[in-house]
Amino acid sequence: MNIDLRGFFAAHWQKILVLLGVVLAAGVIGLQFWQQQQMSRRAEEARVAAQNALAEMSGVMEENNSTWSRLAQERSDLMALLESRNSELADIIRERNEEIQNLTTAVANIRNVHIVVRPESGGHVEETVETIEGETRSRVDFDQVHEEFIRVSGHTLTNPAEAEIDLEFVRAVNFTVVTTQLDDLSWRSYLSTDFPGMTIGEIETSVNPLSRPAESRGWERDIEVGVYGSGAVTGNYGSFGADIGYDFGPVDINVDLGGIVYPGGTDFVVGGRVGFAPFDF
Repeated sequence: MNIDLRGFFAAHWQKILVLLGVVLAAGVIGLQFWQQQQMSRRAEEARVAAQNALAEMSGVMEENNSTWSRLAQERSDLMALLESRNSELADIIRERNEEIQNLTTAVANIRNVHIVVRPESGGHVEETVETIEGETRSRVDFDQVHEEFIRVSGHTLTNPAEAEIDLEFVRAVNFTVVTTQLDDLSWRSYLSTDFPGMTIGEIETSVNPLSRPAESRGWERDIEVGVYGSGAVTGNYGSFGADIGYDFGPVDINVDLGGIVYPGGTDFVVGGRVGFAPFDF
């Protein structure tokens, strides 16, 4: 099929100008929107960086006698962080196909304890060994580290019975708290510690019921671009074109640019579509 380009442009120059104008306007609007998205993304990155820097500098603050706080940091891969802290717990969560929504680690430093046991200090103190008048007091000293956590040292005395014991926690106790979300949108909490022999009691978790797992992606993932074309089985009929759209969440907008080819020439068309999905099922 031979097409006279000069005659074609002479016959359709007005349509071509309109189409070029639409394309230029769409390009300008798209460029402005892209620049706005870039600025928003850089502002969000700066906000996250500033928050994380503040969290690093703030340290742990004591709120009362038994409560401490620290600003949260935003991290892209909580599973990798948990893997570096507690690989066994990371394996459990990975096997259950759960998504980590929150990860908290804490280090507890327990103060040393000094205990003195004397008859006048209360409690039950009894010495069953018979003493002989004038006999000197017997003393036993001891010092032992238990489970690599607690150093027990002190001494005992006889005649009269007495004991002094010092409990020293030779290293900190590490705690890990993880909140995950399952495929059915239910939640689970994990609490682990490296203190040997410690048994965790009841765990109660409360979450915001409106929370949903958010997919981490850039604004580029929301742009949709497609091309299409078709032709008749017999005859010189066909269509071609391209569409570009952007997903704004519940609203998506598409602009279509294309043409229809037939024996008498080609007509260019421009169109658009707006979709609205207010419900999340």
